[in-house]
Amino acid sequence: MTNGFSIAGASPTYSDYMKQAFSMLGLEDLPKDQRLFGTFAASNLATQLMNQDPAYHQSLISMYEPIFQKRGETAMKYGLIANAAGSMLKDVPAAFGRAQQAQFAYDQERFDALRRLGTPAQIPNRNYFR
Repeated sequence: MTNGFSIAGASPTYSDYMKQAFSMLGLEDLPKDQRLFGTFAASNLATQLMNQDPAYHQSLISMYEPIFQKRGETAMKYGLIANAAGSMLKDVPAAFGRAQQAQFAYDQERFDALRRLGTPAQIPNRNYFR
């Protein structure tokens, strides 16, 4: 027994802390008219004992850890989906636009060839169905 608690697998509950607080304050044998004040004092001490106990915080962590892990995995999944969708909406059209601009960019060799042939320098029309 450590601090009035059994260590074998059971995490302490608030009633365990209340029992410990009552025994620490010596309030077991209070008269009936003073039990209310004793209960308030023991409740305050029990809360302090609970907040100072590493076993209580470890039980809280073990209880909330799967919840936070699932929340993190869900956030990561939706973040990846959002990044992929954002890339499809922003980066892919920009890449096609750059390819289109490169196709119709100023080509020095083409203009030199047209100048040698005496043809006016204009970009050829790629509309084949006129």
